[in-house]
Amino acid sequence: EIILDKGYQGFSADIWSLGVLLYAMVQGTVPFKAHNIADLHKLILKGDFEFPVDSVSPQVKDLVC
Repeated sequence: EIILDKGYQGFSADIWSLGVLLYAMVQGTVPFKAHNIADLHKLILKGDFEFPVDSVSPQVKDLVC
């Protein structure tokens, strides 16, 4: 929403941010990494991220997602 400049839906944006925060807490890093801001925005908008193999339980993966 914010990257696309389509306003701000507080609840949805906060839930998404919580998922990013939870990922960072259990993995020690952020789910989206890029060399520049434009590429970072593309990754965020795509919403594709992975957990390292067997790094967390299926329940944690479900909670983050």
